Amino acid sequence: VPLGEPSVAPTESKKESRKASTMRLRLESVPPGARVTVDGKRLGRTPLDGVKLTVGNHRIRMRLDDQRGVRQISVQKGGPTRHIWHQKEDQWSSGY
Repeated sequence: VPLGEPSVAPTESKKESRKASTMRLRLESVPPGARVTVDGKRLGRTPLDGVKLTVGNHRIRMRLDDQRGVRQISVQKGGPTRHIWHQKEDQWSSGY
């Protein structure tokens, strides 16, 4: 290693590390207005944009009228950033 140059690559700062370990998601429902809970925390009503979640597994619950939709998602870099609950069919779709 030449003099004056580090022998190891510099590590990420804590802020950069936290930034890399979270993703921003959009949560929607058809029709809109479903109450959203993620991992037991109430977030509001759909559509919700910019929901920050850490990389890993999360449980999304949506409720509209007397119907509920529940989905386990895996948040990861390069993975889907948009999750939609279709109330009438009680189905979920994911995309980018």
